[in-house]
Amino acid sequence: MVCVVASNGLMTLQSAGTIEWMHALTERDPAASVLLSAPEYAICDKYPDLAQSNARLEVARLLAATSYLSNAMAADRLSALTDDMAREASGEILVSYETRAVELFEKYAAESITPNHAKHAAKLLGLCQSPGDTISNLVQELAKSAGSVELLTEVDGVQSFKSSASMEGLFASAFAISTNARFELSRDITLLLICVVYYSEDLKSVDIASIPSVLATSLNVFNLFAVSQWVASQSISAFSDDSLVEDPSSVDGFLRKFSVLNLSRRRDSAGSVASKPAATDLPTGGGGGNVFVYSMLHDILSRSYTVRFTGHSETFADMITEGMQQIYATLGFAAAWTGNTQSVDAQSQVNVVLFAAKLEKIAPPELTESFLRYLPKSTASCYLSGLVSLRLRDYTGASDFFVNAGVAYGQVGEGIRDGVDLQHVLPKAVLDSGLAFSYYDHVAELFETVRQFALVSRFSHLALQALQEESQLETSELAADVQREWQQKLWFKIFHAELERNSYEQAYMAMMANPDQKQQLGCLRHLISVLCEREGGVATLCRLSFPGLHEHVEENLLFKARHSDLLAKPNYFRILYSFHVYRGNYRNAASAMYQYARRLAALMLHTGDVQRILVEQGQALLACVNGLSLVDAQYAWVVVGRQQGAADSIEVADADDSYIRRKRRRIAIGRFDSSSSSQGQDIDIVELADVRREYTLCMARITLGTTFQEMFSRNVLLEPEDVIALYVKTGMYDSALSFAKAFGLKLDYILTTLAKKCLELSVTQSAKAQREQTPDAFWSNVGIRDSAGTPSERAWRLLRYYLDLEEPTEKNDQRYRLLVADTILGAENDSVLAPWLSSLLLLRCPQDLVRLCLRNGCVTEGAEFLLQHINTLRGQVASTAVAKTTRGVWLPYQLLDQTMGILDDAVARFEEAVEKIKDAKKQGGSDADMKRLKSLFRSYRERLASLQRLRTDLRTAFDQYMVIAARESRDISEIIAA
Repeated sequence: MVCVVASNGLMTLQSAGTIEWMHALTERDPAASVLLSAPEYAICDKYPDLAQSNARLEVARLLAATSYLSNAMAADRLSALTDDMAREASGEILVSYETRAVELFEKYAAESITPNHAKHAAKLLGLCQSPGDTISNLVQELAKSAGSVELLTEVDGVQSFKSSASMEGLFASAFAISTNARFELSRDITLLLICVVYYSEDLKSVDIASIPSVLATSLNVFNLFAVSQWVASQSISAFSDDSLVEDPSSVDGFLRKFSVLNLSRRRDSAGSVASKPAATDLPTGGGGGNVFVYSMLHDILSRSYTVRFTGHSETFADMITEGMQQIYATLGFAAAWTGNTQSVDAQSQVNVVLFAAKLEKIAPPELTESFLRYLPKSTASCYLSGLVSLRLRDYTGASDFFVNAGVAYGQVGEGIRDGVDLQHVLPKAVLDSGLAFSYYDHVAELFETVRQFALVSRFSHLALQALQEESQLETSELAADVQREWQQKLWFKIFHAELERNSYEQAYMAMMANPDQKQQLGCLRHLISVLCEREGGVATLCRLSFPGLHEHVEENLLFKARHSDLLAKPNYFRILYSFHVYRGNYRNAASAMYQYARRLAALMLHTGDVQRILVEQGQALLACVNGLSLVDAQYAWVVVGRQQGAADSIEVADADDSYIRRKRRRIAIGRFDSSSSSQGQDIDIVELADVRREYTLCMARITLGTTFQEMFSRNVLLEPEDVIALYVKTGMYDSALSFAKAFGLKLDYILTTLAKKCLELSVTQSAKAQREQTPDAFWSNVGIRDSAGTPSERAWRLLRYYLDLEEPTEKNDQRYRLLVADTILGAENDSVLAPWLSSLLLLRCPQDLVRLCLRNGCVTEGAEFLLQHINTLRGQVASTAVAKTTRGVWLPYQLLDQTMGILDDAVARFEEAVEKIKDAKKQGGSDADMKRLKSLFRSYRERLASLQRLRTDLRTAFDQYMVIAARESRDISEIIAA
């Protein structure tokens, strides 16, 4: 036994066994030198294999060569090589061990160990008599030391006690040193074997029989020591406080609630491939430079295991070795080896798996991951690695591990094939099922807890596949109702997972595949809600076909539309409209929008921004108009429930009862809302024209509201005539015209007001003054928007544009033109008719034009129009015979006679006036009066002469007119006489 003594007392104890002594040789330990020179009789009992001095010298020379090669490698490269070799036994080697040795050397050692190093190592080995046999014997000695301990039982008559924390600290520290010696020795020998394979020419003196077998054994032994060294290294490594388990209730606070201080002292020189550097040293209250660190192994000893002794140990060092080997054998880190056998016994494998499972639950994930990489690849290690990857948020890696663990189920119907492995780590519920689909469902639930829904869907699909394969077996004992229940559960899980990852089509497919109709309808409601609330979801909702569920979709959307906030998002009325439009059901789409508009109108009376609601209502009504416009005219109507106290909007004054009954029967065809009829509620039929009128009135409030804020009052009462008057007042004649036509109103007020506006602008001389007298909106009307000219000219142009638009020139009925002409002739400023207006009236309705002039006192204009018409008629008769004619061309005699009579009266009045002026001139007066009378006399005489000529011409024309009429047709004479 070698004691290491420090200034503060006994710190560590080392058992100087055969392997420890070999390791000491490589470290140039003084105690090893004493042992090397000791006589045979002094050590034959303790070390029988090394009793002969030449055997001790042979080993020392061989270990000098292994130490030289390991020291030649850079520290980082040696650490990387060590990690790779430690994992070698946990994976399948698909090539020969010689090829694998060459790969390891080229990957890690080629830059460090050169041919010169190989030649020097050959010289050291050349001092040995049989280096090959020595290497083989050392490997076998290492294999024996890994499995030479038998577990003690209660009937062995051993002493059993719970040691103190200080004693357990000494146990942990002593065995850590012993394990590290085995670990480093096995590493150096394995490195030597790799170099022997690679530099076979330079090291040909090393003749090893069956080198592949020796290399394989060395790698497997090294893996076992790596696992043991990893656990032992935890007793000399520190962990930062934030890496410990946060849940103090898990496994009695393991890793956080350690009992008393640990006597293991952290050494910066401690070699470990898996130890984690200490982030924070935990000082004790003792003084001096002592720094104690947390020991995982110490906590295991003090809480879970008991150190037991056989009573046969003669020295304290042997007691430590024996006690710690019992603990490690219990944990499963010591394997049962027999000769050259390279397999681990079942119980040891189970112990390792159980320890790894406990470590996964209580230790930081990084710690567990570093331990699992040394275990042989198995379904249990894959499952535990998957759990660790979940905690490390490596979800792709976790998925791969869980899939690899699933191979434990083997063929369908065989249950868990790897019974000694995976069954020790799975939950009891999964084990009781014993079927693959239960395992995959368990994995899906694990991913669901970390919200990795893509992987939830993947493993749920694997579970469904396994369930289907199980049910197809002839020997299957799975009941039909159990299979259906599992299908419902898995499809429901897939549905929610796909929905969470915004994979709407896949969620839809999962919903449709669910065999339970009630659960399917629940999924449908949830799917609709999610699609309506997420961006881009409405397009997906419209695109999905929903076979057999179409009516449920409509009912669900309608229910949400009726009970949702109209001004909030999502707007279910708009979604319902899009849903119907996508399917070409324009009538139901229009009905949805009309109901939306009605609800907005009701909402506007009580709350909300009136202007905003009006805009929303206008859009809804416009959408309704568009939808009904795409439907056949006989079906361009929607049905709505009549509001309480509302008047019947169906005008059936001229319709019989049978028509009403037929129309109400047609309501049930394609009806959007059937709930009202089932409740006995009265209904209204709203046709396309009615919707257009509502839209027009709504838009009028929006448009006029910019000028008249009272339009945005909640209880505003607006008649159509009022809207037209406001439009005209603001100069929006286009809007006024459209509104009047939508409501079937006459255009008299619009055209007469525009005519008066034209007369008003004509009187004003300045163009600037004309523009100031006109509202800005007046110049935005379509007829004059892009026209040039003065404001007066543009106003007359707009009036002419409206007349041409409403009354085509080929029509004989020119009511609106006559109305405008009457307005112009009746003005106070003695305005005359423009040629574009009078010429068309004279052509289409001459007698109406003449009567209009006579009624407004325009005798001269009326007589001239009459004379012009007769002359035109004479020319037409002279050129072609008039076979048939109408009243519009042949004027009645009464009109002719009335015109002549009025003209005679005018001539008589002017003659009388001229005579009076003459008498006044004879009486004399001032120069100014005489000048005025002279000018007035000249004017009246000219006017009298003009009237006399007009009367003469008109009388002559009358005579000729009567002759022509009598000659042309008897019917014409009758028309004239009428």
